[in-house]
Amino acid sequence: MLSKEASLEKLRIASRHEEDGGYGKAPALKNCNFTNISSLQFGEYVSDYEIIDLTDLRFNNCNFTNSDFSDHDLQRCEFSNGCILNNTKFKKTDLRDVKFGDVNLYGIDINGAKVYSGTTFSPKAYNSIKDKMVVEAIKSAKIIASKVGWAYVEVLKQPSPKQPSPKQPSTKQPSTKQPSTKEKLWPMFRTTVTKKKPEAKSVTENKAAKKTDGSKNKSKRCQNGTRRNKKTGNCEKK
Repeated sequence: MLSKEASLEKLRIASRHEEDGGYGKAPALKNCNFTNISSLQFGEYVSDYEIIDLTDLRFNNCNFTNSDFSDHDLQRCEFSNGCILNNTKFKKTDLRDVKFGDVNLYGIDINGAKVYSGTTFSPKAYNSIKDKMVVEAIKSAKIIASKVGWAYVEVLKQPSPKQPSPKQPSTKQPSTKQPSTKEKLWPMFRTTVTKKKPEAKSVTENKAAKKTDGSKNKSKRCQNGTRRNKKTGNCEKK
């Protein structure tokens, strides 16, 4: 694999192929290291009036991991033979007739890219994306492009699961109200009246009470068995 500086130099040379009358016949760039190349670097000036032309280039076994092709024109470029484009950005990139062969496209950002009926992705390229929503967005744009010529890739964002809102700590402050003088003194004047319950008599007390009643009843009778006269108190005769 070439160094990054050597790879960029080869890219600058290859971008001048049209000046030499070689339109569409740019030399293939092999084993180049284009990792972490920004969009500005891909669009840098190769002369006082000319920027790097990225169209009609062929890349074989090149590494573009974390690079950014956003807003660039890649018409008729070919990425093949094990190119790595993981986490590469193609936002609003012109992908007219671009061919993605047996390459890795894991984590690409292709939202807003312009695809045409001639833009192709190999089965391996599709499988390497892993994100089903991105794959469906590309295929949907391809279907529209086959009917009207071109279409933008629109990746729908997956709604994030709702997180339970954290409980807010209570802002209620403890009461600072001081008791009044009357409330402080009130317990001093408070009296409690308790009613005493009648004590239950024991069994022996009940028996003694019955005997006493019996003796009182006996004293009302005379020795001869008659009752005493209530008025005179004398015993009645038999």
